[in-house]
Amino acid sequence: MMRLLPIAAIALLLSVAAGCSEKAGDDPERVLQIGGITLTERELRAEVLPDLTDEGIFCAALNGLSDDQAVAAFVQQLSLRPEQESVPADERRFVEIAHEECADILAAPSPTSRFAAAAAIELDPAPDLPGEYVNLPEIYQDERGLATYGSDGSVPNTAPHVTGDVDYAGVGNSNPPAGGPHWAGGCPRDPLEAGECGPAAWGIYRDPWPPATLVHNMEHGGMVVWYNTTGQAVIDDLEDFANSNRDKFLVLTPYPEMEDESVAITIWSRLGLIPASEYSRDFIDDFMDDWYCKFDPEGFC
Repeated sequence: MMRLLPIAAIALLLSVAAGCSEKAGDDPERVLQIGGITLTERELRAEVLPDLTDEGIFCAALNGLSDDQAVAAFVQQLSLRPEQESVPADERRFVEIAHEECADILAAPSPTSRFAAAAAIELDPAPDLPGEYVNLPEIYQDERGLATYGSDGSVPNTAPHVTGDVDYAGVGNSNPPAGGPHWAGGCPRDPLEAGECGPAAWGIYRDPWPPATLVHNMEHGGMVVWYNTTGQAVIDDLEDFANSNRDKFLVLTPYPEMEDESVAITIWSRLGLIPASEYSRDFIDDFMDDWYCKFDPEGFC
């Protein structure tokens, strides 16, 4: 339900709308006199309308409605006056301006829409894309139902911050894990000096990070490349790959707890795993091309 704005603010908005009969944008510095208040059309767009759009909630309500319907519904909800059969032209113009401003607001995903997109990704097996689907909603479900990213508490959360040991394999997660509970808190640069913290700084490491740290990196939109191999040619190529992608949210780390002589790459809910003997640069290039920053619930990408 749309959050109600103070009645005085809405009265001001509708009063301002009455002075906006000219084509919006013709003169951004055109001065509007509304009662004892003076403001320009630029101020109307930059200061008044952002309050009305309320981080996209009003914009979402506007989308798909005619101007008459949008104004009538908006006015009725705020109980400023009864629903009308017709809407004055000045208020229709106000909604036209709101539509223009909402186009930009809706183009920038809100936290709510990013969480919804993230939850959809972790539910989608996407069999035609590289890697193996890791079904986190099913792995972390309980009697309330399937888990979901960003849960409001009605069902389990696939990404809670926790303390203590995290048993990923024991609950059916992949090895290395592709999401789930994880640690939080600032990490030192050296993993050997780290306790329970996460996420790690992006980059190349020669000593392993605990998985509960790096799962937090995946929640922040990142990819983690893990290896457990003595093949120096493979390690050298992985480091070359990581060096050539230093502008990306990427961690490269050894991980001795995974299958011997193997290489893996993970994002949230997706795992690519191959024997080191079959490794090629195409393996990680293809994975990155299809999955990099697809899961980005907190807007880091």
